[in-house]
Amino acid sequence: MPKTFIQSMALVALAFTLAAPASANLVLNGTFTSPAAPFNNTCSGSDCSFSTGTSITDWTISGSGGTGLFQPGTTTTYYNSGPNGEANGSYVVAYSNGSMISQVITASVTGVYTFDVYIGGERNDAVPADGTADAVVTGGTSHTFDASGTTAAQGEFSLFTVTFDASAGNTIDIQLQSPGVQGDFGNVSLTASATPEPGFYGVVALGLSGLAFAVVRRRSAEKLGRS
Repeated sequence: MPKTFIQSMALVALAFTLAAPASANLVLNGTFTSPAAPFNNTCSGSDCSFSTGTSITDWTISGSGGTGLFQPGTTTTYYNSGPNGEANGSYVVAYSNGSMISQVITASVTGVYTFDVYIGGERNDAVPADGTADAVVTGGTSHTFDASGTTAAQGEFSLFTVTFDASAGNTIDIQLQSPGVQGDFGNVSLTASATPEPGFYGVVALGLSGLAFAVVRRRSAEKLGRS
């Protein structure tokens, strides 16, 4: 195999290796496992409990209205399953009856951020939940990005998501709230994919140019060999 071809392939492979992959979840306690269940109030069904008047680790609670953690228990009184299909009794969600649950994160890289959260409506509520989820990015100016999705059927969870740009050092305020009927929030995540450095595209272009040159030279050699 021609040396030029091998070198060009190596350059392209190196460029994509240097392109940063998506980060791990930047949200702390995004599955609401701390503090641990059972909580200080019981509810219908085996192992069902919820918290009131207590803090949520790594999150800030503000405003008026009830807010806390909720473990639906092992029956389907409230949900058919968890945000990602987990068995009832094995997951915890945060709930809002008006108060806001928030967490401020400092952007570590300049790039594209993806905010995901599952919002559920309990089976026993008269109407579906109207929970909202926002990412407020501040860095000189403030921009609010609303996570969007399909309102979950009662007893189900639905994924809400939004993608936005942020610069390293910006603050990203994750805000969860249900101003009306109680909303339940689970599996909150924020991931980042760094914008490639300018040199990334140069390395790719150089590698592709080398590949093209190798192909042309090989075809020319083949024509000479047949003549």
